[in-house]
Amino acid sequence: MPRAGSTYGIEDVSELVSVRAATRLVEAFPGTVLYIPKKITQDHELCVIGMDDAHEISRLFGGCHLHVPMSILSREKRRLLICRLASEKISRRQIALRAGCTERRVYQILEQENAQDDRQPSFF
Repeated sequence: MPRAGSTYGIEDVSELVSVRAATRLVEAFPGTVLYIPKKITQDHELCVIGMDDAHEISRLFGGCHLHVPMSILSREKRRLLICRLASEKISRRQIALRAGCTERRVYQILEQENAQDDRQPSFF
């Protein structure tokens, strides 16, 4: 059971509440740290994810902070998605929007991929 005053991640919400609630949090509050009150009122911002999920998160994480990532994708899945979309000649802006990250991060990942490719020996 989470302890008040502690900080938790989206994986904890996914495990203790539901994947649906975790996904909704990421969609509604990407890249933020949320304070979760012990009691949720109907006008609280957390209610945008649904009253039932908001109340369950409050019950379990009340008095805690949640770190909400920019995307629900793992680092590896995001990297693969970015590389695939780049190979399809999609704009860096659209890639960032689809991958749930910044354009800067898209450029960083693609630079890392190109650097790795340059170091690979050619068989031909």
